[in-house]
Amino acid sequence: MTKRKRRTCLAIFALAMCMILTVAALAEGALSSIYGAGCTLLFGTDNVTLSAKATFAYDGELFKTFEGRYVQDGFNSLMDLMLKTPQADGSEKESGYLVVANGQSVYSIDRLYSDYYVDSICSASDSVLTSTALRQSITRLGKAFLELAEDTMSSAVTTVQTDQGTQHTISLHSGESPRIADSLLTVLAQVAIRRYFYITPAEPSDEEELTIFYQDSQALRAHAYQALFNQPMPERFWALPNANTINTQINQYITQTYLQPLYDKYSSGYAVICGDGASYYYTTFDEALIATGEYRTYFENTDATFRAWYQQNTGKTLTKEDMQVLRYTGNNTLKTAYDSMWTAMLDDYDAKARESGAAGIAIHADGSYSPIENLREYAELYGKTTTQLIVESMNSLSIDDLSVLVNMDHQGRITSASGSLRLLVADAKGESHSLEIVFEAEATDYDTSDVPPFDPASYGVISSSEYYQTTGIPLDILSIDTIEFNGVEYTTDFGAGNG
Repeated sequence: MTKRKRRTCLAIFALAMCMILTVAALAEGALSSIYGAGCTLLFGTDNVTLSAKATFAYDGELFKTFEGRYVQDGFNSLMDLMLKTPQADGSEKESGYLVVANGQSVYSIDRLYSDYYVDSICSASDSVLTSTALRQSITRLGKAFLELAEDTMSSAVTTVQTDQGTQHTISLHSGESPRIADSLLTVLAQVAIRRYFYITPAEPSDEEELTIFYQDSQALRAHAYQALFNQPMPERFWALPNANTINTQINQYITQTYLQPLYDKYSSGYAVICGDGASYYYTTFDEALIATGEYRTYFENTDATFRAWYQQNTGKTLTKEDMQVLRYTGNNTLKTAYDSMWTAMLDDYDAKARESGAAGIAIHADGSYSPIENLREYAELYGKTTTQLIVESMNSLSIDDLSVLVNMDHQGRITSASGSLRLLVADAKGESHSLEIVFEAEATDYDTSDVPPFDPASYGVISSSEYYQTTGIPLDILSIDTIEFNGVEYTTDFGAGNG
């Protein structure tokens, strides 16, 4: 994991806790203790173990589960994260990282490729989060907000004393969250999106413009040349001594004769310009694309589709390990056979797209496919996770429902928090969605947490340089000498052409 990814994961974890603690502190008398304890936990504690579980649902559909543990031991730390994402076929995609920091030295293990680690250098830190200028500003902003909200929100919280310390119960329902709280939450989320995801959320816009497609741009250029010079365009056009000048004339002619009249006539929609200069207007993207003769294919999982298509067409099975062998082989004959099979699959689905009657098809992991009803909308969503769609389209946040239980020990330290939070997410189009988070979190082993020096053997890993050696080939396939592909046995020839 890179320094950026490590800090992003920490920031997401801390942001969630800060949001919970910010809302949790809306009680007379509990405000200073909870908020102060939260800031101390994140910025001023050098020895603690944090653990958390959470589920995330968008518009009622589960899209992510999270389980994590973070241990701070002076300038040493350990972070173990696991994420699960439900897939369309009912399976779950797992991902996660294990990161150990010993001072400035950081060792990262990808959960999907746990046979090796990657080492890097990062600024040493003896707290969960370092107190940067930005985070100090956010902390002060949160404190100022709580001082304003203390008197108006005291009814949302009940506090009781327990044998272990103090327990705070926070409950907010639809319409009870003050507008300033929603505004602050939106600002914090926007800052986090820009700072840690490097994404600028979409701005609301009602503007539309005409989109123009060319059915055959080269034929249109030849048509323009004929109109300008009353003769066919030479086959070796760019060999002409004044080709650049003529090319500028052609572009100007096309703009003035074909493009500008369309822009003057239509302010939105789609136009298709044919090779002879004729043009046709369409109200939908799909109609225009079909008119150009183009058909698009979208693979949900390219590797899985290839393996399924291969089995359907050859009766043979390819494993994930086989796919790795095919990628890393040094046997040029095998590479050619693999590339040819891949091309045959793409040609097959291109033909299916043309026969579908739609502008494009969605190709599923099992090799089946379905026509796409609205290609433009599908293309905007294609390949994006729910998380990406939320952060890219989010315009504002508001608290719709909150139920949280916060426990603190007799020393005023947070020991656990659990509950649920439902946010209303307004996107750039003004549409409202619900984001529901159910979580459990604990802070334990204050002053006794331990992070030993990183020992590769204890995690069963070796360095990435050892793993890939000098060939750049994963060790787990190096022992494979032969592979059968499309009924022919090939030698793998690892090392030939690699390095």
